[in-house]
Amino acid sequence: MATPPLRFTPALGWRFDRIPGTRGRMMWILGEDADRLALPLHGRFDGQHKGDGTLWMTGADAEKLHADLCHALAERDAIGSGSRPLPPPCCEPTRPRLR
Repeated sequence: MATPPLRFTPALGWRFDRIPGTRGRMMWILGEDADRLALPLHGRFDGQHKGDGTLWMTGADAEKLHADLCHALAERDAIGSGSRPLPPPCCEPTRPRLR
């Protein structure tokens, strides 16, 4: 049996967005063992608010997520153009690390 295509239906299932009114505030929590990035999120299920929470990531996790999102956006931009997706400038290995 073939897998049905993925569809984005914002009114159904779980959806996590930045908390309205926070303007995307993220904060770094500096600790002895590891630095953590805190991203406040607003959770809804089938369109109904279920609660707010915080997604915690290490610096390494945040860098990996950033790279994955950049590559996904590059692939999206290459669709239909017939060209191979190029890594975005922020993900090129020659760029110095910010740490």
